[in-house]
Amino acid sequence: MGYFYSRNIWFLIDEAKGPIKTAALPFLLLFIFLVPFWLINGFRFWTATHMFIYGVIYLFYLKKSKIGALALILSALTHIAFLLPCGIVIGYFFIPKNGWLFIFILLISILFLRVDLIFFINMIPTSLIEGQLPVLTNYLNEGYAEGRAVQVESLNWYAKYKDLPLYIYAISTIVILVVYKIRMTQNKGWLDIFYFGVLLFSVTTILDVIPSAGRLFSVAYLFIFAAFFLLVQREELNASLQWYFILGYFVIALPIAIQIRISMDFIGPNTLLYNPLFAWLLGNEYALVHFYKGNG
Repeated sequence: MGYFYSRNIWFLIDEAKGPIKTAALPFLLLFIFLVPFWLINGFRFWTATHMFIYGVIYLFYLKKSKIGALALILSALTHIAFLLPCGIVIGYFFIPKNGWLFIFILLISILFLRVDLIFFINMIPTSLIEGQLPVLTNYLNEGYAEGRAVQVESLNWYAKYKDLPLYIYAISTIVILVVYKIRMTQNKGWLDIFYFGVLLFSVTTILDVIPSAGRLFSVAYLFIFAAFFLLVQREELNASLQWYFILGYFVIALPIAIQIRISMDFIGPNTLLYNPLFAWLLGNEYALVHFYKGNG
């Protein structure tokens, strides 16, 4: 599944149209590390994430609807949670493409709209949960929600609150991209990808009370910050925005650092020193965290 991950990254690099600017590099690194390669082969949701990103790029930017639709369907088959984003893709085609309208939708989702978990469960036909898709029971019951809350409370402070600065920064980034949308209209494909990211972000905000729905924020971030990377990379922005870039470096640094720490639980020395295709020939190896904690 690394194919989709690598293609998405190289697509951004190709679209940079030249050497990566220093101001744009952190946003590219965020795209690389937010859902990194050491997660995509271990958890189906993250594998499906890059399939979905790939599909949206082909659908909105490259205008290759057959390949895009196939990748979207594949993402939903890989993880059932992507039925919702695929539905949002369909809904996106019926929404007027106006930046301020998406800002309005975002503000409404943040300030006024929240889905009650019990109400949401009761809206789903019983036959759908108990018969055709029993896996939904695990994601939608209150016990699971309470268990997730306990897990969050047990995290280190930096892991517990790492998402809040990124959430706030994403909202401010959305506003800035709307203000500067005139610079993006030369490429309607990337404007579509950005607007879709805002719509997905808004819907996820509404559904955040549902257990595991918050994972979709990471998917929305990938779209939003990919668009911001290209804007910073390809356009000469007002010098007054330099403070915003500097602030962004600090916000982005924490999730990147945490993902690098997480990588130590998944990869070992062979992954770094040898060709991954042949590393298995060298026998079992300890994860890097084994040496980090002084157990080696």
